[in-house]
Amino acid sequence: MASKRGVYHQDSSLSDKSGQFSTGIAVGTLALGAIGVMRADWWFTTYIPSQWPGADWMVLLIGALAGATLWTLAYYAIAYRVGTAGNDYQMATRHFNTPIGFAGSFVLMASSALFVGGVVIAFFRSWLPGLLRTAALVLPQYGLDSLSEAIQAPQLAILLGVIVILMAFLTVLFSPRGMKVLMVIGMVLVAVWGIAWTVSLFVTPTGKFAQMYEGLYGSGIIDRQINLAVSFGLILTRRPWSSFLLGMGFSVWLFQGIVVPLSGLSLNRVKSSSLLGWLIGELMVIAMVIGVTVLFLQQSLPPNLLAAHGWLYLRQATQPEFFLPWAVFYFVITHPSLLLVIGIVLTWGVWLINLIQAYFFAIAQGIAAWAKDGLVSSSWGYQQRGQQVPAVGLFGAALLALVGMAIGLGGNWVHLVLYYPYAFAMASIGPLIGLIRYAWYQRKGTGTSSKEIQNSRGWIWAFLVGIAALAIMIGVIGSAWGLPREMQISRDFGVGLILLWVIALGWYWRRVNFWRQRGVNLNETLHRASSHSGG
Repeated sequence: MASKRGVYHQDSSLSDKSGQFSTGIAVGTLALGAIGVMRADWWFTTYIPSQWPGADWMVLLIGALAGATLWTLAYYAIAYRVGTAGNDYQMATRHFNTPIGFAGSFVLMASSALFVGGVVIAFFRSWLPGLLRTAALVLPQYGLDSLSEAIQAPQLAILLGVIVILMAFLTVLFSPRGMKVLMVIGMVLVAVWGIAWTVSLFVTPTGKFAQMYEGLYGSGIIDRQINLAVSFGLILTRRPWSSFLLGMGFSVWLFQGIVVPLSGLSLNRVKSSSLLGWLIGELMVIAMVIGVTVLFLQQSLPPNLLAAHGWLYLRQATQPEFFLPWAVFYFVITHPSLLLVIGIVLTWGVWLINLIQAYFFAIAQGIAAWAKDGLVSSSWGYQQRGQQVPAVGLFGAALLALVGMAIGLGGNWVHLVLYYPYAFAMASIGPLIGLIRYAWYQRKGTGTSSKEIQNSRGWIWAFLVGIAALAIMIGVIGSAWGLPREMQISRDFGVGLILLWVIALGWYWRRVNFWRQRGVNLNETLHRASSHSGG
């Protein structure tokens, strides 16, 4: 629609480059999920053991893998059927509801950029200093505690954060080869990470952590911390109603990094069968890595210590002893090595850049889809020769990421990172309902092209995975008020989320009025596009 009026323009050669770039993204998707390995340090070693010490970790992990597989298949079905970048936005606006579809896409893009900023500031103010302080306990001769304090300082954290965001911005804009190389490196590091945990599982003697920990803080420290956690309200026998269903819900926290960059891909230029294999392979690899980590913790730690550490950490109980309920804390204490610490820092650094690059790419492509429909200025989606994504859209993503860093600087990064899946789940409702409606329509087999015929034959699986994914997302939204206090959505984040929806709907109707004054009915035009695509 808007492209015919000159609202959006992209040279064909740029389209070809974008296709090559998308192929590079598809090849490197495994690296993006690596951030899920880092988040596993929270969900599988902090929140879950402390809130449900009696949960079956492996059943929970299987549930998380099952849930992630269902909604990944649903988003793949959306990407395959739409075929162009911004596929979730187009599925929602063409086959569900135009204003709600745009608002959901707006909320997802904005919250994703803020999430990136939150992750960056968390990395430099919490995750990296925590790792270095842990290493300083067993490697005091290297002065890592001083380095930890220096990095944690707001000024240096901001400087380092701006540097990595700028690096990601430039590689996404100008260097698809550089981005692809970094993603392949990240993919290799996922494999190395898993191998390291597997080897450690077999070579670490049972009880070594307890020996090392008591060597640091004295005999009886483990029992004292467990008893202290119980005095603070820890119930060691508490278990969820169903570990499997709980895992399906938490799949959004662990694996949502797969879906956002998928929305930025144009499957008209990517081998869809190859991409599906990468997506499923990514889920399997990450699940296996997390599974090996869980086995290591179960074998190496005294019973109930992990639950006690998580409980005390979440309640910020004052302790003379330093501890972090993260897998790497126990790993580094058990295997003190400067080379190991350097390897973890470098690995996390690559994964962080992978995350920023993939999200920036997807956000910029989503904004380009808005520009093509006339919902934002054409300049937001314009792509000059030599650029791999629209520069203005990419700049907007980077700017919002910097805002996320500023918000997270005072400790609010926890809200941006921890509660982001709630925003993601709310924004997914439109695309998933659109997929369900589209698949139901396709059962009639009215299409004539080869792709439409394939869609009509595959309507059943698309319909079913759409229903299943929608149920999971509704469950996630409901859990915003039903989970334990530490995981319930905060009032500030809830207000911010509502504000984003209000701004998005206001912007949509403002653009409708803008085009109406120029003789164009935007609602009618987008509805026609829906009819032409079979919805």
